[in-house]
Amino acid sequence: MNNLIQQDLDFALNGETQVTLAQAMAAIAAHFHDPALGQDQESGRYIERNQMGWSQRMALQSLANMAWRQLHDTGTDKNGRPRGISYKLDKARSYAKQLAMQINGGEIDIEAMNRAAGWIERMEVEQSALEEMYHTTAAMFEAAIGEPFEPYEPWTKAPSSKAKADDSQLADIKARMAKLGITVEETFTPNTDGVNTVEADVA
Repeated sequence: MNNLIQQDLDFALNGETQVTLAQAMAAIAAHFHDPALGQDQESGRYIERNQMGWSQRMALQSLANMAWRQLHDTGTDKNGRPRGISYKLDKARSYAKQLAMQINGGEIDIEAMNRAAGWIERMEVEQSALEEMYHTTAAMFEAAIGEPFEPYEPWTKAPSSKAKADDSQLADIKARMAKLGITVEETFTPNTDGVNTVEADVA
């Protein structure tokens, strides 16, 4: 089984399998399609329903939400860098513009510009792939489930109490370690405003 899975993957990666993204999403939707007749509570008539409708919904919804989050997550990672590709691209372009204004033709400047350009180009390819993934999967969700897809954006919700609990735990461990003569250092968060950011913070 594993060998067959690896073979399928290799064929797809090498372009030997001509399956579009839409066809792949359709195959996932069909995998969780088990139609059966059931009685409608309101009309009393028998209608066809998908007995695996919830699993089908979860499968397509998860893939669409993944792509949306990768594109638009406004949160930051532990280093203060934006998670969403759209925001990473904004930062990268701002950084590249800053370099362009300061370039003096030296080898170091040219190498920095090449790295910045390469970084932007790689993210543009990923952004395009994620956008295609989102729009294709959202359209398949609507076709299979019969509802327009609404992306879930947990990063727009109010901060959970977990952050406060972490702060409290940090204060407790600092006090405990202080009694042992050990100082707990604060975590450093780099600047990522796209203007004052140094290259090491964004690469």
